[in-house]
Amino acid sequence: SLTRVDWALDTLKQVIDENYSGSQTVYFMPWAYAEGGRWDTGEVFSRTEMQQIIRSNSLHLAQELDVTIAPVGLAFHEAITNGFEWQTLMHWDKTHPSPEGTYLALNTIYATLFQESTEFIRFSAGLEGDIALQLRLLGSSTVLDSLELWNI
Repeated sequence: SLTRVDWALDTLKQVIDENYSGSQTVYFMPWAYAEGGRWDTGEVFSRTEMQQIIRSNSLHLAQELDVTIAPVGLAFHEAITNGFEWQTLMHWDKTHPSPEGTYLALNTIYATLFQESTEFIRFSAGLEGDIALQLRLLGSSTVLDSLELWNI
């Protein structure tokens, strides 16, 4: 049976398919909160565990509903795994993106939509050159290394 998220996305996809033939629905995979989270069941998960659950659920959606995944959450996870502090990617509330996190998200979405690297894009959103380049490379590689996985 469909969960509420599955049902909502399936309904949206149907509307898109009925009204805009030839289009592809893209699902934005969210990132885990900096300190993980608590689900409806009351279970508490670390950031890594929460991201694994989000990844698994996103891949389920891609398969069941034939949607493309923009793996933004996994790009956040990869950035943190590769040395970026969560404080660099998120605001003080530990859930919403900072300018760096927003930049990583937009590069991941660009790579998803156009299936090309953002390495040579000149727009840096005012970020320091090396940081902007690292975020562009992380966003692009997260997508381009696994096109089939993301249903692209």
